[in-house]
Amino acid sequence: MRRELAACAGYLGTPGWTVMRSEILNSFSRFSDLKVVELGCGHGKMSLVFSLLGSQTSLLDYNKEQLHCAGALHRFFGLNPELIHGDILNVDGTMTDVFNISMSFGTAEHF
Repeated sequence: MRRELAACAGYLGTPGWTVMRSEILNSFSRFSDLKVVELGCGHGKMSLVFSLLGSQTSLLDYNKEQLHCAGALHRFFGLNPELIHGDILNVDGTMTDVFNISMSFGTAEHF
């Protein structure tokens, strides 16, 4: 758990986070109540950052063990993201036009 938390904190010090945060605030003026999905979430570390800032997060991954770990990380902070077991290459229509932000970090290199 300590390693996961350190990785989350590490994101906040990157130039990428600075740009992302600025763009989100310019577009939405807040993080609270944004509906966010992390596709291929792994342990959901970026989703955790969004959740802690007040976003409503959904985590999608094909790996049930990864989803379980991501859920446990969020629950450690009293958060309850929606966990979705599925294939990001075959997402059904119920997920279309539902989210303010969809994101995927570290997934592209697997393809």
